[in-house]
Amino acid sequence: MFLRLLLAAGAGVNELQLSSSIFSSTSDGYAVYNRLSTATSQSFLGNHLTRAGAGWGAGQVGYLVNNTVWSTFGTVSNWVTSTDLLLNTTLFTAIGENYTMYSDYCSTHVPSLQPFGSITADWGINITAANTFNLYHYRGHTGTATVLPANPLFANAANFAGVVANDLAFNFTSPFGAPNPNYGPVVSIPNSSALSLANAVFADAQIFYIFVSN
Repeated sequence: MFLRLLLAAGAGVNELQLSSSIFSSTSDGYAVYNRLSTATSQSFLGNHLTRAGAGWGAGQVGYLVNNTVWSTFGTVSNWVTSTDLLLNTTLFTAIGENYTMYSDYCSTHVPSLQPFGSITADWGINITAANTFNLYHYRGHTGTATVLPANPLFANAANFAGVVANDLAFNFTSPFGAPNPNYGPVVSIPNSSALSLANAVFADAQIFYIFVSN
């Protein structure tokens, strides 16, 4: 009875220690098989991915598989069973190699196995299936939006720095028409090009005068 299996390999000899005696002579034939296990990945054929209890189906065809041990990629070309997927390439070299499977990916990067990235979307802005969206490289200016003043008077080219509350804004374009009255006291000065008035006085593109109180 032999407890060891000796394998000729060139000028040397390789030895496998067996757990029990299975050979009766030195000329017995043998075959060595990869044993299936419940490890993260199992590969008993070069281009298969197997995992006990995976529950896979035909919907996995086309998915991208990343062997995270070697950073290699392949795609699922066929569904064999609920625990066995056929890949388009030999991806796993040993039992128990970790992998990640992707259902959505940049398909143009797969043939050359280039790195790709993932984006976490804010589903609150309605990015769902079949919705078109734009990606921007970076965020520009940020700030807090200014609250629109009541009864506003905006003039980009103006400088209201010297205006104070209770100064009078007069509508020179329509002094006697609507809105009426066509003047109103200044309540506040949000910034150098905006005034908040006590009542609605102006429409777009109308000429104004500011009468100061001192």
